[in-house]
Amino acid sequence: MADNEKTTGDALWNLNIPPEEISNAAKQVDEIMGEIIKNYTAINDEVGVILHNWQGLAHDKHVDLFNEDAALYNEYIEEAKYDAFRMFVVSDAYSAVEQRNVERSGRLSSDIF
Repeated sequence: MADNEKTTGDALWNLNIPPEEISNAAKQVDEIMGEIIKNYTAINDEVGVILHNWQGLAHDKHVDLFNEDAALYNEYIEEAKYDAFRMFVVSDAYSAVEQRNVERSGRLSSDIF
């Protein structure tokens, strides 16, 4: 596993995360987003039923607010899904690099030292 160092100001930190953990985290984000989408859809369906009974100003105001919230929700969902996708990409690239490093190290002469 790679030992990645980064210096931020006076702080030095190492990132020692196996690619499998990144992939697992991406899967968890995907699963959680699926649950959020499922619950939001159920709420949206219920609100749609309620809206059929509303008229006038209350209906119009609710629709306006709901549409604003829906726009924020959709933006949040897209960002979270993209984050999960990026974690999958990073995990795959990380795994490939680690595999190449293992293969290359196997080709080194054993009598170097």
